[in-house]
Amino acid sequence: MADMKIYQKSFLNNKLCSILLLLTVGVTLLSSCSPNKMEKCKLIEVEPREVELDIKDTDIEGWELEVLCGDQLWDIPWSEINRHFKIDLKKYYSKNPQAAQRQLQRLEQRLLFYKPDNKRGNILYGSLDGNPELVGVKAKKDD
Repeated sequence: MADMKIYQKSFLNNKLCSILLLLTVGVTLLSSCSPNKMEKCKLIEVEPREVELDIKDTDIEGWELEVLCGDQLWDIPWSEINRHFKIDLKKYYSKNPQAAQRQLQRLEQRLLFYKPDNKRGNILYGSLDGNPELVGVKAKKDD
């Protein structure tokens, strides 16, 4: 009788493991096919303060980082970088370009792009302290 109970428990555990495995594989397949995929952003350039004159438009911009996320170019203002990362890249950039380059490389490693929010410019990044939570950085489409 004891052997029968052990066999039943073992059988149920195997069934449960099989069901969990199938559910995990199913969810993984569905999420990989969904449009909510995260993509890595690539840092294109640091844009200093500039004024662009056009026949119909005058565009005055402050310091920005230009990043390529998927097939879209985005501008992230320095103020967003300073606010979220607590570093003043303008100061680094003007006084120590090598330190600025190291900071930018660290930043680029954390930039991700969440496709469904691309109309609002929701570029996500991982925190500097290794926390897995993602936080949004305000950005605008590059014109």
